[in-house]
Amino acid sequence: MRGATCAGMLALIAFSYSLLCAGSQPENPDTLSCAFPGSDSEAGYIDLPACLVLADTALSILPRAAGKLKYDRRGIAWIGSKEHGWVMVGKRRGVLQWGIATMDNSHDEFNSGLVRVNRNGKWGYADRSGRLKIPLAYDGAFPFENGAAKVCVGCAETPDGEYHTFKGGDWFTLDSKGNRKPIKAP
Repeated sequence: MRGATCAGMLALIAFSYSLLCAGSQPENPDTLSCAFPGSDSEAGYIDLPACLVLADTALSILPRAAGKLKYDRRGIAWIGSKEHGWVMVGKRRGVLQWGIATMDNSHDEFNSGLVRVNRNGKWGYADRSGRLKIPLAYDGAFPFENGAAKVCVGCAETPDGEYHTFKGGDWFTLDSKGNRKPIKAP
């Protein structure tokens, strides 16, 4: 992924392990710790043990954690979880989507109204409401650029310096509705 790096998620992992070593484990094993970007006056990430709850397959945020987040003008905030990657949280609706791609030490940005989602090795795209507009059906995906995104099936994620990219497989361009056209590998 051009421009993507794992350093941000590595920092989150390090913070999670430091919590565990310090004895700050959540009481409930289904309760997960997280970190979120600090406010304008705070640098880095704020650690918050026990902020997410996993029940069956549903992920939710605890109210005390939701109240500490900094929401944008559309009512969206972002938190990082070791177990679930970047999580998109709505001010009124709680967890909207999880597994949001990492891009340059933070969450992926919306392009053409969509953001990349990666779960269990499959990629798709969600809108600002958290709905998967393009299903998790691809082995690799780049952000939308000029109304189109490059995706691949049968490709593999490979390191490219401090970043990662996708190699091999069959490649396509997608429009924001998920219509695809075959292309040559980039």
